[in-house]
Order: sequence, then C-alpha cells, then structure tokens
Amino acid sequence: MQQIKKNKRDKANFLLKKLFVWKGQIKAGHASGRMILSTAFRPVFFFILCIAALDFTACGKDSGQKEVRPSFEASSQVEQPMASFVEETGEPLELTEEEKKLDRLSKQKYLGTEQTVEVLGLQTYKKLKSDRYKDKAPKGKVYLVLFLKLWNDGKEKFYFNPYQLSAEVDGKKIENTALWNEPENYPTAFQNVEAGSRAAGFVAWTVPKDWKKLHVEYQGFDPGKEALMKMDLTTEELLTPDEYDPKVYE
Repeated sequence: MQQIKKNKRDKANFLLKKLFVWKGQIKAGHASGRMILSTAFRPVFFFILCIAALDFTACGKDSGQKEVRPSFEASSQVEQPMASFVEETGEPLELTEEEKKLDRLSKQKYLGTEQTVEVLGLQTYKKLKSDRYKDKAPKGKVYLVLFLKLWNDGKEKFYFNPYQLSAEVDGKKIENTALWNEPENYPTAFQNVEAGSRAAGFVAWTVPKDWKKLHVEYQGFDPGKEALMKMDLTTEELLTPDEYDPKVYE
C-alpha cells in the first residue's frame, strides 16, 4: 500500500515539473502574463488535481480507518451429531424393536474391578442340530440360551465357573443344560479368559416354553471386589446375537 502511494506522488511531481517548464515558455509569449496555460494543457492540469485528491483520500484512510478485506475464514458453527437431535427438537429418535432390545440388554451388565460381563443376546431354541449332533428339548420345553461377552482386565487368567452360576425362571431354580451343539457357533461360556483379553460364550437352560422371567447370579468373582453379578431378563429381550467370530476375540 505504501509503495502505491509513493508511485502516485512521484508521478504527480513529474507532471508538475513539466508544467512549470511550459509555464515559462507560455509566459514569455504573452505580454500580460495572465494566460498561464493553453487549452492543450488543461487536461493535464485536471489530471494532476484528480491524482492529488485521490492521494489525499488515501491519507485520510491511513489516519483513522483500516482497509476492509473480505473474510474467508471457515464458519465457527460445527455440525451437530445426530445424537443432538433429541436435545434440539425435544423429539425422541424412533428405535427399531431390535434396537430397543439391544438397549435393554446393554443395561444387564456386570462391571467389576477386573472382570466385566456383557449380554450379547438371549434366545430360545426347540432344537439344535449339526452334521454330527442333534439337541432337542423335551415336550413343552425349550432351550433358553444366554450369550455373554467376558472381559478380563486382571493380571491373571480368570475361569468362568459353572458351579458359581445360579439361575431361576419365574421364581423356580433351574440347572445349566449341557448341549452337544453350539448355538450361533458360540463356545461354552465356562472357559478360561486370559489376563488382558476377552472371550464370548453361551449358557443354556431347559425351561417351560411359556417362561416369562429369567434371573441369573454369578458369585465366582474376587469376593473382595463387587463379587456378585445379577441379571434379570424377560421374553421381551429375546434377541439372536451376531454369529460368533473367533477372530474378534483373538
């Protein structure tokens, strides 16, 4: 900006010098000495006045005003995630039946100091079969299968012990059922979980086909640290989990 102003001043000074030279020549040709410029030099004179006016205006800007430049900065507004939809509109998001079940199952979670147990699914089966084996529940009964994810954040391996697990259906005590087949390809939950790793498995019971409520307790955790796991599940939480993938738990 300063360089532009300097160029304007230099140009004005150059034209003024040329004008004074012509002033002397013109003045010598007129006795009265009042006719300073001829008609041919009037545009030059007006041009000089215009440059001087522009330069004066620019100086006025420097004295009190700053040059206004367009702003290309990104907007400070950040797009809100979908979760904020409820907060902004006050309208709850519509969940599918499966999502509602997942939400209820996620609340059936044991969180201990070193071990964590999550529910992956709950489902009933009348029969299970594979190329080699077949499981079929007795008349009027079904297999009730609970799918669990086991986390071990301790420094030693942890064994999920069947003798530490108890269950009731509609207030009546039930015993674990051993199956030949693996529902949804899940192994049994009664297994060792190495330190710093996770595993998944199932627990099965034989229950009346019209069962309504399952209550599960596990007492095999360190007795000095939130030892008791309790879960309460109903027919409304019946949900088949994703098929077991051993790579997920390697």
